[in-house]
Amino acid sequence: PATARTTLVLGERYFADVIVNPARYGFAVPAWLLRMTAALVPQPDLTVLLANDPAVIHARKPELPVDEIADQLQRFAAELPAWGEHLTVRTDVPPAAVAARISARVIELCAARTARRLGTGAGGG
Repeated sequence: PATARTTLVLGERYFADVIVNPARYGFAVPAWLLRMTAALVPQPDLTVLLANDPAVIHARKPELPVDEIADQLQRFAAELPAWGEHLTVRTDVPPAAVAARISARVIELCAARTARRLGTGAGGG
């Protein structure tokens, strides 16, 4: 309902994360079952993956070994196209640059949606 009112809805670790790392959620089910369940989950308008060198991520959040972080980054890169519009943003730049890149893409998508609703055909994509 919020999306229908053109409200920006943000979420963290959407269902793609369940597929990439089911153990985080305590799931020990076959991958095919997760995929089948994913088909029932609403598709986001945009999924953003924040990426960096696995060692840099590990230095900030050492919960996982570096090789597991690298593996998850690869699995996310492979998974995100299944969720529609997606953007990978490197975080080895200043935080303001990361925010600007994400904000610019959100604004582009909102402009394109508004143009479609108004029937103007304008708007970036």
